[in-house]
Amino acid sequence: MSDEARERGGRFVLNAPCPDCGDTRQVWALWAVDVDADWYEEGHGPCSLCGGAA
Repeated sequence: MSDEARERGGRFVLNAPCPDCGDTRQVWALWAVDVDADWYEEGHGPCSLCGGAA
């Protein structure tokens, strides 16, 4: 892995806005908290495509 890739946390580089989040780095979704208890929460979370954490 290059030093540049390591600095950006191993995330790949997109040459256009992220198609999932539009470069906001967050997506709105239904997140599983505890699947066995059927507990889900709705809200913003990190984008799985562009890495999420800024």
